[in-house]
Amino acid sequence: MSEQRIGGSRLEQLYPTVPRGTEVAVYDTYQAAASAIDTLVEREFPVDKVSVIGSELRSIERITTGLSYPKAALSGLASGLWFGLFLGLIMVIWSPTTGLNYLFAALVLGAGFGIISGVATYAFTRRYKNYQSTNAVVATRYSLVVTPEVAGQAQSILGTYPQQPAQPQPPQTPQP
Repeated sequence: MSEQRIGGSRLEQLYPTVPRGTEVAVYDTYQAAASAIDTLVEREFPVDKVSVIGSELRSIERITTGLSYPKAALSGLASGLWFGLFLGLIMVIWSPTTGLNYLFAALVLGAGFGIISGVATYAFTRRYKNYQSTNAVVATRYSLVVTPEVAGQAQSILGTYPQQPAQPQPPQTPQP
């Protein structure tokens, strides 16, 4: 039985390295870099030779809401209802004749345990964190890197030509 390999060898998947090549463009957002890749795809550029490298990483925590006992109970109720629905549907599958009674019982028990669990969790953690938030790691710079043999083609498609060194200007003599 052979092992299917996608995206390089097994070692490359286990121990990825930073792609080497020519930086052809730099963007402030990932959406802008993705748009540039879309442009390359439309022009039938070999995009398997393109990598996006995010650098200057920042950890961002966005506060979504403050917490309170009623909010904790409501959140617990919602998650408990979902769990109760899941268990109730399993019971309906196993016992179709009396399953609807089990479904109702599972919803009620799930809601009750969810409320208790939500309130208890909030009571134990509120002195450490009295709010809900989401976390993300975001790069502040996204570089498009391509293999050197296609760098010129990518730059001409994207309109990002390499910077030429400034030509020295001859000194100007003052006019009398």
